[in-house]
Amino acid sequence: MKGFAKIGCLAHSLLRLAYPLGLASFGQCAQLSYVSALPTECRNGCSLQMISPNLSWLKGSVQLWETLDGGRSWKVKPLPRLAVPWDYADIQFADHRRGWLLMNALQELYETSDGAVTWEPKSLPLFDGQVWTAWLPPMTNFAWVGGGIYNPSASPTAPNYALKKYDSGGWGIMRPSIFVQKTVGRGTWKAHELPSCSYMVTQLRFWNEEAGFAVGDGCFYYTEDGGDGWKPGVFRTRSGTLTHYPDEGERPIVFFLDPAHGWLSLDNRSLYRTTDGGRTWDQLPTHNLYFSPEEYPDTLQFLSSTHGFGIATDVRLYETLDAGTTSRLVETSFRPRHLCIYDEKNAWVLSDDALYRIFSSDAA
Repeated sequence: MKGFAKIGCLAHSLLRLAYPLGLASFGQCAQLSYVSALPTECRNGCSLQMISPNLSWLKGSVQLWETLDGGRSWKVKPLPRLAVPWDYADIQFADHRRGWLLMNALQELYETSDGAVTWEPKSLPLFDGQVWTAWLPPMTNFAWVGGGIYNPSASPTAPNYALKKYDSGGWGIMRPSIFVQKTVGRGTWKAHELPSCSYMVTQLRFWNEEAGFAVGDGCFYYTEDGGDGWKPGVFRTRSGTLTHYPDEGERPIVFFLDPAHGWLSLDNRSLYRTTDGGRTWDQLPTHNLYFSPEEYPDTLQFLSSTHGFGIATDVRLYETLDAGTTSRLVETSFRPRHLCIYDEKNAWVLSDDALYRIFSSDAA
């Protein structure tokens, strides 16, 4: 079913019964339309990054595909080397040609300037630690990487993922670290210190040459001076203000609609919103945000300041029309795995084996 006209709620419900894999009830008569089958490798999980409504990159753990027709067909793209079985390739693109790839287990960084036809290896900083994320901003020739560096400790007073046992019998405890290289692939790496409210940095992004943010496992960081200084965002809850994730929340999911407006959710079922680029986060009075006590968000994205979608525990797709205060279940015949929102009229959801496009009632 390649296209359809705008239809009423009753007619749409009848169509959903007739085409259970192609359409699903969505919002106020909005629709999910089947686009194509995904490569079999996506049964282990894939994500989608849209560059335009037609051009996108489909990313697996160690695979990459490109589409030029809105996801109807996929072309495999070569990676610079075969990854070890337990590796994970963090692949990002700034546009249809420039992108970068970080092999997490191998600790190798590559850059492409021709749409993943060729990949050029780039140096990483040498330090006792781990790089988890990279950002090569398109407006500069800089390279940023974030992760954690081990500091000596007499005792293992940290979670296992932030600990290292040395042959000497001593311990290393990870502390958050960000490095910058002013010319990608050349020059020295400069380390920047971060407040110790996290053990590591897992996500990094710059909006321009001055403003950016980093997501730690224990707090949110922002910079306003090109990365020279990093500050923790302040969380304003009903019981007070904090500079770390409230109520022992973990697994932060962060989505920004623009450089000012963003959301952050935690696995303790709490949701926060910022209107100042992450300097302050206000807790939202969520009601019916999740549908069972075991659920927490895997994905959270917004089309506008009020209209958004999320995936809870790789099981349910939900929609909010009031910025996250309330939500409702989106019925699907598949397990939703990943969301990708390009703008208010272009959004997609992935299952283990298929791609679906989200049509609002206006777009349909």
